[in-house]
Amino acid sequence: MKYVYSIGEIAEQRKKDSKELAVLWDNLAAEAGGGEKGAAVADAFRKLYSMYGSSLVNWSATLYDKGHGCYYTSSVGRDTDGFLPDIESTVQMLRFIEGSGMLRECGNNWATGIPRWMLHEIAYYAKSLQDENGFFYHAHWAKETADELISRRARDLGWATQILAAVGDAPQYDTPSGIPGNGKDADELWASFNTELPPPPAAAALFHKKRGAVRSTAEKAADQKRSGDSVAYLKSHTAFADYLRERLIPGMKKNPYFFGNEIGETYRQVAAFTKKLGKYEWRAEDGDKYSEYDGMNISDILIHELDKAINPDTGMWGDLRPTKPTGKEFLYTNGFMKGMAAYNGLRYPYPKKYLSVVANALMDSLLGDEPSTGNICEVYNSWTSVCRLRENLQYVDDESLKREIVDSFNSILIEKAPEAILNTYEKIKGYKKADGGFAHSYYRGTPDHQGMPISTTENAGDVDATCIGSTGLTRVMFEALGLTRVPILMTSDWMNYLNILENLEPVSKIKSQKAIIDFEDGSTHTAFGVDGGSCSVIPFEGSRAMKVTSKASGAGLKVTPTARLYDGDYFLFEAALHFPKESEGAEYALSLTNSKGEAPVYAKIAVTKEKITVSCPELGLKKELALGDVGKTFTLKLEYRATVGESSELSIFSDGKPVATLKNTDTESSEHPAGYPARAITGFKLITLTDTECAFFIDDIIFFFAK
Repeated sequence: MKYVYSIGEIAEQRKKDSKELAVLWDNLAAEAGGGEKGAAVADAFRKLYSMYGSSLVNWSATLYDKGHGCYYTSSVGRDTDGFLPDIESTVQMLRFIEGSGMLRECGNNWATGIPRWMLHEIAYYAKSLQDENGFFYHAHWAKETADELISRRARDLGWATQILAAVGDAPQYDTPSGIPGNGKDADELWASFNTELPPPPAAAALFHKKRGAVRSTAEKAADQKRSGDSVAYLKSHTAFADYLRERLIPGMKKNPYFFGNEIGETYRQVAAFTKKLGKYEWRAEDGDKYSEYDGMNISDILIHELDKAINPDTGMWGDLRPTKPTGKEFLYTNGFMKGMAAYNGLRYPYPKKYLSVVANALMDSLLGDEPSTGNICEVYNSWTSVCRLRENLQYVDDESLKREIVDSFNSILIEKAPEAILNTYEKIKGYKKADGGFAHSYYRGTPDHQGMPISTTENAGDVDATCIGSTGLTRVMFEALGLTRVPILMTSDWMNYLNILENLEPVSKIKSQKAIIDFEDGSTHTAFGVDGGSCSVIPFEGSRAMKVTSKASGAGLKVTPTARLYDGDYFLFEAALHFPKESEGAEYALSLTNSKGEAPVYAKIAVTKEKITVSCPELGLKKELALGDVGKTFTLKLEYRATVGESSELSIFSDGKPVATLKNTDTESSEHPAGYPARAITGFKLITLTDTECAFFIDDIIFFFAK
């Protein structure tokens, strides 16, 4: 094995690090007030830091792919066929390296601290992703889909341009965020590094070659039209106003986190088009619809509409009224954190009348002992919101109010810092995974970024959640408290990191995916949703199972455990089902769904007086075949194959015995709807077709995908 540093060298450095850390912890205690108060703050942070260490180093370093010149989001995505590394995970991991403290001797700058070969590979990869429209697209994500996901596309634009700026380069083409292109492609960038360098990473080079492949005039015209349509809302003041009124503002009222994220990721584009469009000059022929925007630029219009959309009861966005007077709900804090990125980025003050109520709500969210409701971001967002509110005070013109807010933070948060830190530890520790990373959920991995597939739902750590739970969280906590941050990793950890990087083997993919859910942890899991009924995990037949009760037609279980998965040729669904006597007379539709929520496979399950039967009218099986007995548990298995050409095959099993094999070879007939063979199966639904109350139990669910 090739080593950059010997075991002895690392051990010697670790001794030095230990002494330096001891001094840093003592300094923190003194800075936090000294005595018992300062010691309590330092001890609380030590408790939080117990989650970090060598496990983070080993996990994160092995996510780098020398074949592509970038990082995977998780070990599962790295090992599973159908997933590739991505630019977001790459920049986030570089920021993790920088923010962890490992590069203390390199000025905490990843661009100067990582090996030159690695920096060049990453820069080449980033540049190879750019399209002629200025945005950056991944090889494994459809461009048409990415154009529909405004925040996803904007994030990748930001990540890629950050990398290019770090090596003193620029995009090849002008970007929608206002960065001029230099006309040089990825190969020219690679040549500029060093003529003695080997060829660029093979996988990235292959993709770059595909990106530059000759396309027909018709293909270019269609692509340009799509690209133009994708930024049409920024082409004029009125188009932008319509986008706000028809999409963004209604979204901020219903789902402030999702749409706040859209604002936070696109405000740079708004800033760029603000310069291009100038101020709006209202004309009589425009009608009264736009008259209030007279003299405003599009940044003014954005903030004007956001100000109007704030819920006066909470001082933040979201129509749902708080269940407590303080409005502690994560829903509001999440949306506030995202939306405030635009206020600060565009340099607008948050409405003064809401500052005090927001500040109090943020204090409550940090000091309250209510658990996180299911996403690691909720823990991070409360601290970040404090930082963003503090940052925004520089744009507020009321000095008395500014002092009031700062004094509130100092008197409440600083005084109760140990309590807030320990609350944060208790809320976040459940997101730490056995592999060393963190995930967004307690019970499963993170399958997508901003709507695009990156991994499976296997309960493993991912880059985004790990950065949130480690370097991101500690950064905003120390910033909010006004204290000097103690690093979570040290120079000896970086020596280990480099050893792992230099010894990385080529990524070897597993050409299948498997997810198993058995409910033994007592959770209903975030992948499960029930409409028009209820679900609960209860003891059942010696273990645990989930009971689903439906009260009306169309109600039942809707599961998307894998988000948007890659196109697979083979899909297996298996589960233990139990229909009690109270469900006699009920009929259910069991459908396998694709990424658009459509049902490419549909089977009807009927509960008669004694028997459970199945039919599959979509694939020509109109008669009902027996599956099991009412009141007894049986195992249902569906195997679906999208075979060569336009055919598909569905095999149905009960307790391991074949019930039927159905083939579809005619996609245009009324009996076999267009769309077969459907790939990219992402989940299933089991909903009732009868308008009566009924129930079923489900357990030991298995999903299996393969190519």
